[in-house]
Amino acid sequence: MGATLAVGGGTMAGPPEFVFTQATTLSAPLPCPDSFKEGRLLGTLPLSGRGAFEHSLGTMLGEGLDARLATDLSTLTPETLLTPSDRFFVRTSAPAGLDERRPWTIRVHGLVRNALNLRLDSLASLVAPMGIHLMECAGNNNPANFGLMSAASWGGIPLRRLIERAHPLPQATRVLVSGLDAAPGRSHRSQPGASWIFSLAEIERWGPFLATEMNGAPLARVHGAPVRLLVPRW
Repeated sequence: MGATLAVGGGTMAGPPEFVFTQATTLSAPLPCPDSFKEGRLLGTLPLSGRGAFEHSLGTMLGEGLDARLATDLSTLTPETLLTPSDRFFVRTSAPAGLDERRPWTIRVHGLVRNALNLRLDSLASLVAPMGIHLMECAGNNNPANFGLMSAASWGGIPLRRLIERAHPLPQATRVLVSGLDAAPGRSHRSQPGASWIFSLAEIERWGPFLATEMNGAPLARVHGAPVRLLVPRW
């Protein structure tokens, strides 16, 4: 199995794939100011409304691209803001039939001087603590719980480290990251396909990384094992 990073164009070869390309400039969202920085917590109120997860918070529903797990945010306290991995929200799980026992590779190609095809286990020395990051699904709009949001401590490989190894050509301006998201059969609630395009400047600004660890342990299958892209503050 594999992933690809391509400069200039590329095809999906498995988990994250990187393709260096030329493209027009897209503006990235600016960080939002923290309007609660000087605030004081007065108390909490229950969320209102009814939703699909009303009676199943913390329970996995479905499988593969149709898997969902909503986190019960009412259990959070100022001392327990990190979400245990088994309760971290799930928007989609691993495709059915994915063979994690096969060697996992990351392919880097395109507008580069040094195309790479790297086994994930050969990159273990590059894995480093990447800090605590909050993740939220773009569709986290259930008024009953807003449960598609969780925070965890992550470890992984900074994307720029792999880019540096590939030595992008001067005309390379963007990176296409593609991941394995193919599934047999038809998904009822998800559109297959997982890829993002970043400018080299955005990669420096946001510090994306290939996560391999979550809360001090290897990623679980439902959270993208053995490797997933994570873009802080994106």
